Amino acid sequence: VPFVLVTGAMGEECAIEALTTGATDYVLKNRMSRLAPAVDRALREVEQRRITRAAEAELKQREEQFRVLFEANPVGLVYSAMFDDGSTRYLRLTPAYLNLAGYTPADFLERRVPQRELTPLEYRHLDDQAITQALATGASDPYEKEYIRKDGERIWVQVRTLLVNREERQFLTLIEGRSEEHTSELQ
Repeated sequence: VPFVLVTGAMGEECAIEALTTGATDYVLKNRMSRLAPAVDRALREVEQRRITRAAEAELKQREEQFRVLFEANPVGLVYSAMFDDGSTRYLRLTPAYLNLAGYTPADFLERRVPQRELTPLEYRHLDDQAITQALATGASDPYEKEYIRKDGERIWVQVRTLLVNREERQFLTLIEGRSEEHTSELQ
């Protein structure tokens, strides 16, 4: 509720105290022409605070929905930022990705990981093409490659890269494990 204080005499210190303890504004009795504009401004501020709170609540709800969808997704999702040297900083990883790759969040989060640690040399050009395509069109076509798990095992995966933020070079990469039988059928 907005509170506009109307007073006959108020010193500067009292006015400041009233405003810092919750009053929206104050009007001196000898300047009553300021009352209507002060009330209008107070009502606008209340409405703006209501709109802001509603937007913040909606944003919080959407963030929670995104978190649940991201974490529960059966496809491995990697949200990352890529640097010019080809290294990547991993910002968020799904449990499905960590399980597929055999890593823990501590293995990736907030450090740069050279692409060569994850992709055999003969498939690196596919990753480069996917990034180039995502930068140009917003998303790469799906492609298959081998992936190196933490234990050194090579597994077949299908990959698709989506551009999230061009300026920050942020991408969402979908990585889905493929069985060897399925992969040999596609070749």
